[in-house]
Amino acid sequence: MYSLLIVDDEPIILSGMQKKIDWQAYGFTNIAVESTYSGACEAATLLRPSLCLIDVCIGKEKGYDLIEDLKSLGVKSHYVMMSGYDEFEYARNAIRCGALDYLLKPVDADMLSRVVEKIVVEHLGWTISSSIKRKVDSVLLKPYDDFSPLIQKVFMIVKLEYRQTLNLKVLGEKFRMNAAYLGQLFQQSTRIKFSEYLMVFRLEKAKELLIHTNDKVAAVASSVGYDNMSYFYTQFKSYFGQSPTDIRNNA
Repeated sequence: MYSLLIVDDEPIILSGMQKKIDWQAYGFTNIAVESTYSGACEAATLLRPSLCLIDVCIGKEKGYDLIEDLKSLGVKSHYVMMSGYDEFEYARNAIRCGALDYLLKPVDADMLSRVVEKIVVEHLGWTISSSIKRKVDSVLLKPYDDFSPLIQKVFMIVKLEYRQTLNLKVLGEKFRMNAAYLGQLFQQSTRIKFSEYLMVFRLEKAKELLIHTNDKVAAVASSVGYDNMSYFYTQFKSYFGQSPTDIRNNA
């Protein structure tokens, strides 16, 4: 269904990236790998990949230059840059040339999954395979494919962007839909308001962090999308019946 091109001058990276996640579950049935700049240009013009994972350095040449060249050749793909260098200049050049994300090597499998899910949902039309869709939503405890494609897409955006400002207005702009109408559809399908769903999702994530990390409560609240600590404490205790500190101490 989708095609993938991975470009890196290290054979071990090329091999590892093919096995890093279950690409087929995300709809990628055609995967090509290239270790040279010229080989990548040739492969991309033939394959017309839906997604390209490109190392920032390909020998002595740069991955962001490759993206520019592929665009000039008419290759309409979605690009993600990989790099072993946590340097602002590389990230800035990646963004400038239109890369959708920038992954540090060694690439974390969970991070890669999130990036791929986001691209599939927002850019490739949400056609994730049944092995993913049968997963159970963590808030409603029902399989994703019990819901319409639109509602599934809302779930996935929450999963990917819950740390950011997220509400029906933001979703409406993403889907080019009236926010109030989208809210009605969501509530009819899930029997819960979107704001309540998002709250529960964030609070459950906060609980996980409190139990499994040593991060301060304020840092946990911020990492799940709460800027107001008082509001976070109020919602947390109302939902769990315990304060964040009590949850951590009793774990």
